[in-house]
Amino acid sequence: MAESLRAFLDRDPPFDEVAGMRDRNSIPAWDKPHPHGLQVTSGDGAVLMGKMKNADGQVVDVKLDDCHGMIVSNGLGYNNPEIEDARAMVRQKRGLDIVSSNFTSPVIEWAREQILQTLGPDYVLWFVGVGGEANDVGQRVAYAKGHGHAELICLRNGYSGSTVASNAVCGQKAWVGNSTPSLPGVHLIDPTVEDLEKLLSVLPNDRFISLRTEAGRTGVGGFTEIPDAFLRKGAELVRARGLGMNHLDEVQTGMGRTGRAFWASQDIFKGMQGPDVITMAKSLGAGHRAAAIAIRRDHLDALKGSLSYHTFGGMEEDAAAMGTAVNIVRRDNLVENAKARGEQFQKEFSAAKGTIPFPVEVDGVGLMQALALPTANKVAAVLKVAPQKYGWIPGKGGFKGERLRLAPPLNVDAAFISRVVQKAVETLRDPEVEAA
Repeated sequence: MAESLRAFLDRDPPFDEVAGMRDRNSIPAWDKPHPHGLQVTSGDGAVLMGKMKNADGQVVDVKLDDCHGMIVSNGLGYNNPEIEDARAMVRQKRGLDIVSSNFTSPVIEWAREQILQTLGPDYVLWFVGVGGEANDVGQRVAYAKGHGHAELICLRNGYSGSTVASNAVCGQKAWVGNSTPSLPGVHLIDPTVEDLEKLLSVLPNDRFISLRTEAGRTGVGGFTEIPDAFLRKGAELVRARGLGMNHLDEVQTGMGRTGRAFWASQDIFKGMQGPDVITMAKSLGAGHRAAAIAIRRDHLDALKGSLSYHTFGGMEEDAAAMGTAVNIVRRDNLVENAKARGEQFQKEFSAAKGTIPFPVEVDGVGLMQALALPTANKVAAVLKVAPQKYGWIPGKGGFKGERLRLAPPLNVDAAFISRVVQKAVETLRDPEVEAA
């Protein structure tokens, strides 16, 4: 007989029962449990609570300083009262679960307006469900501009989502495997002007070009740098053809996370035309479902005569979260906070890294910090011992899985950063990590 959610939670199902359900019902190749099978139970600010198995195999309750951020989605901390109040207000006063993109509502249009205020009058905004879907819509704009054909130029170390279309332009083999078909006209390059110029020299002059990159830092690639000089010159080269557009993926870099500007592209392209397409998600919703694409108005004619529909592009509670999150970042100067906390992390970690028994390079910008370790095995060892022994949880990335990613909420304070630095250094000095 079916068990209600309330009954299931009220009986507090045992750790092994939940783990067994996951093992039995999910896709093994894709659903890789965290070491020790961490099961999340709650969160508060930058602290994640859950259950996991300790070194003796016993189930224990844990409180972890969260630098994983649910893959850079926990933008303003778990259970943020302003975000939850906004969602509750919509739920209580309006009683609408969904307003699909065939319709609109005051809440949807209010959220759209708040986001567009950060972008300026040159853009329109379209809501979708997830970041990969937003990037797919960006590809659709390119195909529309090219009358059904386009050359898509992306980075070898890039990643733009797990939809079929986004996976098809992904250079990260671990995320593609043999499950994604190839698309015609896809080209992967290194982020150098030389590589781009060499490719453009052999592409037909009558083909529409879309240059799609992440905004200054890779995401899954481990927060590695994409040089401003490449991005600026790349935009110039593509537009100079007369048949091209510049698509910046701000799914992870947006909302001030880089500490450079609200959208990293605003600093990258200062003094020149901004991107033709900007995609956004993750921190945009402060932990709730949120994604959108901003398109320059001068590309809209290409979309005439086509239809688009996104079922979850009109969730009122999620729209309330998006608009409120944007306003919090602006009101509380969280772009400046991200810059200051990132500089603090690099300074304090650099001062302490001499005690680590192997070379570690600190790299990153704002609250997209990375620690480059000698091998992926050491990263795997850190992911194992960090929550088990030291009370924190990082993420991982890099082309070979050799980088730790640290992306805490945008509103963390100096004390949190100092605590994480101490825990990171202690973790990297652990004998199990040293031996890996």
